[in-house]
Amino acid sequence: MDDSLYPYANLPRLVIEMQDFQKIRNTEDYVDGTMQIYGSKIPNTEPMKLSLRGRGNSSFTAPKNAYRLKLDSRTPLLDMPANRDWVLMPNYMDKSLLRNFVTSRIASIDPISWEPQSRFVELYVNRDYQGVYQLSEKIEVSKARLNLADGSYLVEVDYKSKPGEQVVFSKSSVPFRVHFPKNAPDSILSKLVERINDFEGYLEKGDISVDSLGKWIDLESYVQYYWIQELSKNIDGAYKTSVFFTWDGKGPIVMGPIWDFDAAYGAAYATAPTGWLVRKKYWNQHLFKNKSFAQEVRKYWLEHREDYASIADSVLSYGNGLALAARNNFERWPILGENTLLSQSVETYDDYEQAVLSFRDWLLTRMKWIDEQYE
Repeated sequence: MDDSLYPYANLPRLVIEMQDFQKIRNTEDYVDGTMQIYGSKIPNTEPMKLSLRGRGNSSFTAPKNAYRLKLDSRTPLLDMPANRDWVLMPNYMDKSLLRNFVTSRIASIDPISWEPQSRFVELYVNRDYQGVYQLSEKIEVSKARLNLADGSYLVEVDYKSKPGEQVVFSKSSVPFRVHFPKNAPDSILSKLVERINDFEGYLEKGDISVDSLGKWIDLESYVQYYWIQELSKNIDGAYKTSVFFTWDGKGPIVMGPIWDFDAAYGAAYATAPTGWLVRKKYWNQHLFKNKSFAQEVRKYWLEHREDYASIADSVLSYGNGLALAARNNFERWPILGENTLLSQSVETYDDYEQAVLSFRDWLLTRMKWIDEQYE
């Protein structure tokens, strides 16, 4: 590889060539190709056959595309467990490139269930440098990843679902995309809808107690998931899209896994670090009317606040570790001084260091504001 424009930056380099150098044109059609993982000069792996397609909604319409990667055989990648299915996340809207990674660090403080692992890489497709990506495990039900019992569901609140996807609606017209089981019969889907409608009915009656909530939601996972979304002030996490939960068909709903935070922490829409967002939305607007539930949320914050602070204090270190690769990325995509959301107002920066510092300062200001609400 020619390192004159994009020098080796201490990250693994994923080098993919499509058959006949075909382009990836959409999010539906896979194109066959071959991949190797390189170090500074030579490949660290044998060639691997794969198929590649675009991925996401806004993620694929951005200049720097998201990809879905499917290997021909189960293979461990960069010390992550062997699998065929992987995701390449571009983090295009996030000029720090760190928001998804930092959120995974926050989730690891008090892990409830399986969360996808990821690694930073630099990506080449058809000999064209694509920039810094996160190679991530895909959220899927399997023994090696999200291991669910028979009769379970993997569900996403998703207002961005597409025609042809398996989507059901609650009585309040909220769309739930059912990722598992796939191609489920109406009887299986209706069981889920009935459960959600019953939960909504319980909340609307207003007779909520922490003890009775245990029938409906796993309180520990719910509170943890709430704080990850609220701390980051994640627009999507306010029950718009990428809000995942599992249900075993009989017990309480368990929130997670977490996914998609590149537009969080003020990255999109110049979201201020003050004010509540997620607690005013959907199920939460009812739950927070109960003092016992609100007290559990407050207790969790006070118990984990210093852990969150330690992650915030590490943001500059994470940025320093990525600085060389970020220089390559923004040479390829010179957007630090540009608005990447078209009509929406987002911050611009003179350099990558400023982008990382802005992210760190936003997070610290957010934590300070939350602290003040509990004084």
